[in-house]
Amino acid sequence: MSIAHKAEVLILGAGISGLAAAQSLTRRGVRVLLLEARDRIGGRIHDPEEGITLGASFVHGVVGNPMKRLCDRLGLLDGGVVGFPDGSRLFQEDEEQVEQAVFRTLFEDAPLRADRSVSAPLSTAFEHPDCPLNRDVKSSNRPIGHAIANAFVRGWTGGEPVQVGLRWWGWEDGYAEGGDAVVVRGYAEVVQWMKGQIERAGGEFRLGERVEKVELVAAEGSEAHVSVSTSSNTYTAPHALVTLPLGVLQHVTLPREFTDSPAFFSPPLPPRRIASLAALSHGLLNKVVLRYPRAWWNPTSAMWIHLVEGKTAYNVLSLLPIKNDPTLIFFLGAIIESMSDVEAAQWAHRIVRDSLGAEGSVEPEKVWVTRWKSDEFSRGSYVYLPVGDAESEGGSPLDLREIGQPLWDGRLGFAGEATSVDNYASVHGAYLSGLREAERILTLRECFY
Repeated sequence: MSIAHKAEVLILGAGISGLAAAQSLTRRGVRVLLLEARDRIGGRIHDPEEGITLGASFVHGVVGNPMKRLCDRLGLLDGGVVGFPDGSRLFQEDEEQVEQAVFRTLFEDAPLRADRSVSAPLSTAFEHPDCPLNRDVKSSNRPIGHAIANAFVRGWTGGEPVQVGLRWWGWEDGYAEGGDAVVVRGYAEVVQWMKGQIERAGGEFRLGERVEKVELVAAEGSEAHVSVSTSSNTYTAPHALVTLPLGVLQHVTLPREFTDSPAFFSPPLPPRRIASLAALSHGLLNKVVLRYPRAWWNPTSAMWIHLVEGKTAYNVLSLLPIKNDPTLIFFLGAIIESMSDVEAAQWAHRIVRDSLGAEGSVEPEKVWVTRWKSDEFSRGSYVYLPVGDAESEGGSPLDLREIGQPLWDGRLGFAGEATSVDNYASVHGAYLSGLREAERILTLRECFY
């Protein structure tokens, strides 16, 4: 069914990038309609309860960060900046030394070892004998140091160290100063505030609208426009902005075997765009959240707890010192995708008990489990630049730039964290990409309409 709507811009997706674009456009009097496939807005920001962040949780690099300013405006950080690392003292007197060596290896040493002419995995930076992790840590602590480094890379990129490319590691010029901050009450309050701002300025939302086709329509004698077909309706407007996650874009555009699905974009994306989409990887960060009736572990003052099982470390965030909430949040990868909620809860609780001691332990009273890879509206968490192979040089900053370029004489735009060259894989990167596209559309309107 075709719906007559006076929108001047259709925005596909109501995550933070779509909301940022809509807020900027509606402030300037542009009529905007946001089409969202889910029954909620926010995308990969999802807080089922205040402070229970199943998606985005942090402001990374608070100095000058637009999300820091916005969160401060709404009182979401409670004035607190939480620096990394702040560990659990699990291996006593040497832990701070090990943690500092991990961070220096990742963020100071590894970028210096990046060879722009060679595609190598990030893991090779940990193997160099002169890296801080090997040079400054005594041999008995190196295995746990390497395990923590691997866990941190999984959380930071959503990929394994052997999958992430060293070639462009640390090249970006984003917000890196001032430490990181936990959004104490969760990003959902930011999302709802932005929604209110958009609606008060005349913007509209349609939930449950799964986009199936985006088409440039240029009938003879009339001005070209973009037609967006969903599972139930068809909408048209002079401009459309696609804010779908990288994993979804890859799913609907890259060639797949045994599929007769019609083309998502018509005309189809150009070969260079397809090549860049294929060159990038959509990482995966899942969470298991265990809320206990009381804090039974020790020490209760640690915000970050490193739990180790064999050669694998798991980074766990404790909400106890942050908001007096006896809740532990595991940061994980694909291991959770195939587990039921009950299995995931039992697995995570067992690791906590085995690592911190079973004495006085209690069962969690509530559990949340994410499966972002299985979620058809995300298909992963955020972009990373993968290592190359015999057939490819791996992902590069040019691929990030390419997938954010407009098409169809500027009528079709793209936003999202994967299009943010200097701030990819972050909330502020997504937010800034939405503002970027709003300004581009406004400039086009001023010049041609």
